[in-house]
Amino acid sequence: HFLYNYNSKFSTKKLLKLLIETTIFSLSFYLLLYIMNHCFDFRFKGILYIENLKDLPRNILPIFYYTYWFMSVYFIFYIISPMLKVTVKKINRKYLRFFIIFFGIFLIIGLFTKVSILSRLFMFIYIYIIIAYLSKYPKNYISKNYKKLSIIAIIATIASLLISYYILKINNNSLEAESIYKTIISISSPLMVIDAILLYLIFKNIKFPDNKLIKTIGSSTLGIYIIHEHDYFHHILFDYIFKRSLLHNSKLLFIQCILSSLAIFMICSIISIVTVFILTKTLYKILDKSENKYFKKIDEICNIK
Repeated sequence: HFLYNYNSKFSTKKLLKLLIETTIFSLSFYLLLYIMNHCFDFRFKGILYIENLKDLPRNILPIFYYTYWFMSVYFIFYIISPMLKVTVKKINRKYLRFFIIFFGIFLIIGLFTKVSILSRLFMFIYIYIIIAYLSKYPKNYISKNYKKLSIIAIIATIASLLISYYILKINNNSLEAESIYKTIISISSPLMVIDAILLYLIFKNIKFPDNKLIKTIGSSTLGIYIIHEHDYFHHILFDYIFKRSLLHNSKLLFIQCILSSLAIFMICSIISIVTVFILTKTLYKILDKSENKYFKKIDEICNIK
């Protein structure tokens, strides 16, 4: 939405900040756990133990090692977004509609064959084009009826999840039944794409006040994702602290999910806000002031018209 609708230009400095922030979080937690393991013999009851630094490269260059799939895909997506924007603006409505419907059929086929032929990067591009279409042609059926469609989508999603859960139960959590469940909730599931688009329209039409607190918390979400999805920290959170495996068949699972999500969000947001504040006053400040000719050249090349 922001990359298409606002006059935002490609920025090499912004890309570098993304690299720096991702690396800082990833490397810090990896080294922290390594020090705790070796200097304090803190082993989280055998859940995790880093014997050596063989995974150090993955945490120094997390985006290039696909340590966080979302960050790796977004990194590439950000680079090609100026080209996508120019392309969408020049393509007519009929072809855009054809593109969305044609690849939507592939998503539906994948739901039944349990095979996704569309990569995660393509899913980013596909959703970007849908958002661009809705922005370019605001008087469309989906935008006009998003409230009704949202209710239908929510009911369809809940029904699909309940059916999948029932299939898992009657098949004693077999691998085939589990694959059906995972297909429905995967990023390339048509249900997830529809839900994402309708959620976007709901929040797009809510008028939020210009609040500094909202902006501060919003800017910390990248850090929240990187922290709690770190290879090692993820296991510590869900296997050691929240003990999710013990609650899978518990009636308290739903309550535990809500409370653990809130706790993770609050704690990680504080860590993220503090880290970004330090980076803003140090590395980012130096980067913003730098007048590197190569940065300017890359910006000129990427900001195509």
